[in-house]
Amino acid sequence: MRRMSRRRDTRWRRLWRRIPLPVLALALGLTAGVAAWVVIDRQQSDALSEIFKDVLDNQLNQVARESLIRFDQHRRSYIYLARLLANHRRMAAYLQPQLWPEGEVEVKAYHGPARADTRGVQYHR
Repeated sequence: MRRMSRRRDTRWRRLWRRIPLPVLALALGLTAGVAAWVVIDRQQSDALSEIFKDVLDNQLNQVARESLIRFDQHRRSYIYLARLLANHRRMAAYLQPQLWPEGEVEVKAYHGPARADTRGVQYHR
């Protein structure tokens, strides 16, 4: 039995002795590097995916916040416009009889300078 194990040892030893030491070191280094690369790449990919998701979440929240602020400003401007128009309507209803008398309005046109303005037109009742 010992002889067989000795034979195996000698076969392995012969195999390893035939291969130059720099080639063995290169093969061992490449094997260790590939193994480390596979393990680290998996962990790094997961970490980068998590960081990327966090950054996208933050950007989405920031854009949503800015959109909400812009929408609120537009809504406020429409509220101001609606109030202004409502007050204008009330004022127009209040001033209507005083500014625009009922009945026909006689238009008298005076020909003045040959410009396209309406300063020469006067309205009389």
